[in-house]
Amino acid sequence: MPKGAKPTHGHSSRGKESRTYIAWKSMRARMRPNFIGARYYSGRGIVVCARWLKFENFLADMGEKPDGLTLERIDNDGNYELSNCRWATRAEQSRNRRVVKLSPTAAADIRAAVSRQGQPGNSMYREMAEKYGVGISHINKLRLKKSRNWR
Repeated sequence: MPKGAKPTHGHSSRGKESRTYIAWKSMRARMRPNFIGARYYSGRGIVVCARWLKFENFLADMGEKPDGLTLERIDNDGNYELSNCRWATRAEQSRNRRVVKLSPTAAADIRAAVSRQGQPGNSMYREMAEKYGVGISHINKLRLKKSRNWR
């Protein structure tokens, strides 16, 4: 929210947005084409239902965000909508994720590139992560793991 702007949704206190409003904004941000992880959301065809484009409807359907929980899609390939969302713990969310799989050729390609480049954190790691559709943390795990069948 721009500095000095007054929220119209009534879900802020002393200029700070509520946790529920922040969760809703984060969900909406994932749908933007310029979002860094767009390929995992809008790039896979995932959308926010029309009803939830208004915060008031999201709040009416989901209720207040409970402490320690985050918004989760039950079916990871499904849309953000009432029938497919719930408030979940991080442990529950970690059990509901897509498994990253790389072919042995891709894993070998990444290993060869990282052995040439040295330490993590440079642009090559980002390029490899983008090329194979994984996070930089996956590149680091692969760099450290000796197995040919890395998943």
